[in-house]
Parts: sequence; C-alpha cells; structure tokens
Amino acid sequence: MMQDEIESAAARASDIPDERLALMFACAHPAIEPAIRAPLILQTILGFDAATIASAFLVAPAAMGQRLSRAKQKIARAGVPFRVPDRADLGANLDTNPGERLDAVLAAIYAAFAEGWSDPAGTETRRRNLSEEGIWLGRLVASLMPTEPEALGLLALMLHAEARRGARRNAAGDYVPLAEQAPPQWDSKMIDEAEALLRRASTFGLIGRYQLEAAVQSAHAARRITGQVDWVAIEKLYDALFALTGSPVVAINRAVAIAETQGVAAGLRRSMRCRTMCGWPNTNPIGRRAPCCWRGSGKRRTRSAPTSARSGSRAIPRSAAFCNSAAPRCGTDQ
Repeated sequence: MMQDEIESAAARASDIPDERLALMFACAHPAIEPAIRAPLILQTILGFDAATIASAFLVAPAAMGQRLSRAKQKIARAGVPFRVPDRADLGANLDTNPGERLDAVLAAIYAAFAEGWSDPAGTETRRRNLSEEGIWLGRLVASLMPTEPEALGLLALMLHAEARRGARRNAAGDYVPLAEQAPPQWDSKMIDEAEALLRRASTFGLIGRYQLEAAVQSAHAARRITGQVDWVAIEKLYDALFALTGSPVVAINRAVAIAETQGVAAGLRRSMRCRTMCGWPNTNPIGRRAPCCWRGSGKRRTRSAPTSARSGSRAIPRSAAFCNSAAPRCGTDQ
C-alpha cells in the first residue's frame, strides 16, 4: 500500500526530472522519524535489504529490520500522505527551509554510492551500477539545488572517491592503500570537477558533513601536486567533523590523523579512547580493529589491516566509506 502511494505521488511530479529521485523525496516525508527516512528510502526505493542497510548505518540487522517494520506500521496507521515536494520546497532556500527531505535523500544517495564503492575492482555489476547511480543522482540533486552547499559537497565527495577507483588495485588484483597509490593513476579531470564543486559550496558560508568529508579527500588529492599529505589540516578537518557528527568512524580516523601528526603512541591512545567512549566490546569489528586500523607511511607505519578485498571491505561498514583520512573503512582506501 505504501509503495503504491509513493509511486502515485511520483507519477504526479513534474518538478523532478528523474522518477527515482522523485520517489526518494516522496519517501522523505516530514512526518516520518528523521532517523529512519534514509533507511526507508534505501529499502523502498532502491531495493536494499535490511542487512545491507544495517551495515550502512552501523546497527545490527535485526534492529534495523525492526525499525523499518515499525516505521511502515506507523505510516500505515497515521495515514501519512506521500507527496513529491515542489522545487521551492526541496530545501534550496537556505534562509527559510531547513531541507529536512534533502538531508534524508543525500544520506540515501551516499549510502548507495558507498555500497558500490565496496567493490573496488568493479567486477560486481550491481555494485558498480550503484556507484554510478549514486553519482548520477548526486549530479541531479546538485543541478536542482545549485545553491545547496551540502548537495555540492556530497557530489564532490563521491567524485573524489571515484577518481581513485583505478588505483585501488594493482595488476595482480591486490589492494593498494591510498598512501601507496600512484597519483598519475587518479582521474585528474574528475578531481578537478570535485575541487570546483567544493570551492563553489564554500561560497555559501554554511559548512556541513559532506563538505568536510570532501575537504579531507581534497587534502589527500593535493598529493598529486605537492607530493605530500597535509596531515595537520586533515586532523583539524576531523576535529570539525567529529564536533558536528560525533561519529565513531570519524573518531577513529581522527586518531589516524593524530598518529601522523603526533606519533603512533598518541594515535593508539586516542583509538583506545574511542573504543571506550563508544562502548565497543572486543567482539565488535570496529572496536577490535581500532588499534590497528591505519596503515601510515614511512616511520609512522603501524600494523596493517588485512589487505584482501573481503577483509578490507569489512573493516568499517559502508556508510562510513568516506569518513576516513586515508579513505574508506577504518583508514584504508577502498
């Protein structure tokens, strides 16, 4: 029933030129609990199962399944009306509209892209398609809302990540950490586009999560010009990102940056503090890897995490894909 109502609302839409995006905005109704809007979009519109969505949002699959089920029951009982918002209601007017729908849509696009990003070799057609679809949807949102800095920031973030896809595996198919990737293998044209988007976003004077994450990636991309990484700047960006989100993934990657600027011992202390602060037991995959989740370079190199595609891709769930200094999932470039 809910699916029928959403599709009916999208069919009446004229302001949004892509049906998938129209459906996503319809599903991000203000009456729905904010925390469940993006997961609901992923399941209802993009066809993700509860386990994949749970991985994206760092919760247990059973818990996510229950949340989605309760949300649908609540929607049915309350008779929440699904309507695709007019262009004026999409959050483009930053002075009068907080863009509640937009926040959920951006989060869902980000999670979809990250799911595709978890296949670094591009051998799984479905995942590669998700990555491409995420960028397509990101471009569309940015074109519909050219004055929304977070829409521009998300697109910049995805482009920075996608630009490195060809360098993430060597000829033998082995994973290559960001610090060891050859910048000439990165897509310069894509990076330049990402940089232009980030500069445009900065002109609006409103900093958000996606802009900060894109700025971290920009700092790494600068190595193609300077030959080195500005870890001091990256640490400051993670300070701001952690203050904004309180994310445990950001906390880990902040520890990675601290290891580079202040030494391995300081980074280890911070990573252990992260595990205690977030209540991760030793059985938690994030907490268990926290002390050894980065691969630094040179004298600061510490224990490396597994380099296989499977183990590397599971160090941190997919939604965390770009909250990392050295890149997706616990400080390794995926």
